[in-house]
Amino acid sequence: MLEDEISENAIEGSNQETWLIVSRIVEMVADGASLQQIAEKTELPPDTVLQMLTQALEGLSREATAAIASHPKSDRVARPSAMGKYAHIPGSSEDFAIEKQKEIAKEDRR
Repeated sequence: MLEDEISENAIEGSNQETWLIVSRIVEMVADGASLQQIAEKTELPPDTVLQMLTQALEGLSREATAAIASHPKSDRVARPSAMGKYAHIPGSSEDFAIEKQKEIAKEDRR
């Protein structure tokens, strides 16, 4: 039992250290650092940096998907489609062209 607790604490500590490294890497990416710069600053091989970033992004994606799925559809905010967004604007491009031709004809008659 004590060995289990020790190994759990070691894993949690390791995960915490890994999380700190990953969050530092993400900050460097956000600041525009290149892969080589990140590898030099963290003293990790570039492949390891990429693997850590990939795993972090996959984890965030899974968490976001689970969070979205856990909410009923009725709680989600519906985004208007392009058709719905512009539904209040009358007429189409054909209607506009017809109106424009009528205005031109009216001006020509003057």
